[in-house]
Amino acid sequence: MPSSVTSTSSSSSNRITGMVSGMDTDTLVKQMMASDTAKIDKVKANKQVDTWKTEAYREVTSSLKTFYSTYFDTLSSTNLKSANSFASFSTSYGSTTSENYVTVKANADSQAGTYSITKLVAATVATITGRNVSKAIEGGTIDQASLGSNITSANNTLSITLNGATKEITFDTDGAITTVGGIRAALQVKINEAFGADKISVDLNSTSDGLIFSAKRDTDTFNINSEGTANSVLGLTDSNLSNKVDLTLSLSKLSKAIGVTFTENASDNDIVFTVNGESFTFNSSETSIQDIMDTVNSSTEANVTMKYNTKTNSFTISSNNTGVTEKLVIADTTGNFMGTIGINSTANGTDASVTLSDGTEIVRPTNSFTYDGLTYNIKKDFVSDTDSATSTPDPIEVTVGTDTTKTYDFIKGFVDKYNEIISKINEQLTEKKYNEYTPLTDAQKTDMTDDQITKWEEKAKSGLLKNDSILSGIVSKLRSTLYDTVEGAGISLSSIGISTTSDYSSRGKLSIDETKLKEALTTKSDQITKLFTGSSDKSYFEALDSSTIRSERYSESGIAQRFSDIIQDAIRTTTDSNGNKGSLLAKAGIVGDRSEYTNTLYKEMINFDKTIYEMNDRLSDRESAAYAKFTAMEMALNKLTSQQSYLSQMMGSSS
Repeated sequence: MPSSVTSTSSSSSNRITGMVSGMDTDTLVKQMMASDTAKIDKVKANKQVDTWKTEAYREVTSSLKTFYSTYFDTLSSTNLKSANSFASFSTSYGSTTSENYVTVKANADSQAGTYSITKLVAATVATITGRNVSKAIEGGTIDQASLGSNITSANNTLSITLNGATKEITFDTDGAITTVGGIRAALQVKINEAFGADKISVDLNSTSDGLIFSAKRDTDTFNINSEGTANSVLGLTDSNLSNKVDLTLSLSKLSKAIGVTFTENASDNDIVFTVNGESFTFNSSETSIQDIMDTVNSSTEANVTMKYNTKTNSFTISSNNTGVTEKLVIADTTGNFMGTIGINSTANGTDASVTLSDGTEIVRPTNSFTYDGLTYNIKKDFVSDTDSATSTPDPIEVTVGTDTTKTYDFIKGFVDKYNEIISKINEQLTEKKYNEYTPLTDAQKTDMTDDQITKWEEKAKSGLLKNDSILSGIVSKLRSTLYDTVEGAGISLSSIGISTTSDYSSRGKLSIDETKLKEALTTKSDQITKLFTGSSDKSYFEALDSSTIRSERYSESGIAQRFSDIIQDAIRTTTDSNGNKGSLLAKAGIVGDRSEYTNTLYKEMINFDKTIYEMNDRLSDRESAAYAKFTAMEMALNKLTSQQSYLSQMMGSSS
């Protein structure tokens, strides 16, 4: 909410307040300004009322938004506009393990019966997995001539971390180790003692007098961290070395690690490859592997995902969709980056399939699909054998049966939520108004306790939206929808046991005759579905700017679509051709939307702020003028007093 801009009257150092006259000048001025101050307080009160109204409207908006997202959003599992929400069927399985392989959901057009599944094949993406790119840690040349004398207690310790376990490796300093081979053997013994045999091997570099550290298993991760100057003695130039590829380093710095030669400080793009025909170009001196993955993954044309698996030390690239038509075609154009990591190849995805016991085979490119009124969601492959003598499992049995209780509970849940909304709006429309309780001024609050202020403001906030035209309009439209006929349904809400309560004070709340509704669900399920889910080929946005289209859309729609339109008319964040948003947003806005600062109440409060500022400014001028007059009076009295004193002194001296 906009904050009030106030201007307080400043006291002047030249003011003389009752010094001679003895009058309480401040109190006199305050009394003189009382009328103006009261006017300012009234404007402040109007602004406070608007603030409270905004909060009240937004509470209703929030409730309607929740109601809408629950029952009218196409992505909601309880979408009142979807025929599947009214499916009077349930599914059960012959085995408790069946849902490990597949789930089957019955839809509105399902057929009751038992379905036997003998085979499931899950759809897959096209995937290529590259080679293990973990590296050995290589040290530089060791000075063999002075090796024994170089190893001291200050540089004879290494810290090695293997798969998260850290050990300190300390080798001898008695001068007995004088060869590179000797230090290799000594280190191998120490490492074996620390981690066990066949974990990390220490080998001699065949091309230099140095050491090579490597994990015996490709999946193992290890780091060598320096302790003192031990690394330099062993020719390990970095302080923290790892056998894993560092995805953040430039490719030119990783050339030795992954076994490909790049141009150091390349000025040209020396890495070019294609993925599904989309070309990617990089400069190895400026580009990291993470950069490459990010670029490839963001390409909508390639439509793939590239990842690095830290457990297998390998790269994978996969299509983003499943199905046999999904292909991967990866080729190097310049350089050999994809070839080096092992994914310059081709691959295809595979389709999903469900085979029924009658021989029917359903093939689809995705693992979730609908066929003959049933929605299948395949989780993993399954093969059965009807021959009980084998060890293979029996077919998966799925039984689809009628279940009016499920649909009844869904409709009842909707009615309950609708009644909650109606109650909340009616509470605002009928709440008692206490005209004698107006917003408190700051001065009034100083004489009250916190509890007194709270109780006063509860009364002051009561009835702010009493008989409000926006809220009453929403309720009126929703109530009309409950009575208007739906083309082609052949039934009404009242005919299936749903009607407004006989209690007038409920003002539009619904009640359900359970017996009548359950009977209707058994005998008129298709008509009930039509009553709620009937739709128009005219879109809501087409109808926004045309009363004719709106009327046609209403007459062609079922209850759910009509409710949806009414609620959107109130909470819509989009605008019509005149720039108008939903009626509640136009009035009070909502946080996070442009309407938060463009609504009617906000504009009123801005104007109140402006008025308060101007009135305070005028009040300050009047106060200054009043004080100036009192100051002049005090000065005149002071002068008169001085003159009287002088005359008294003169008369006294003459006698």
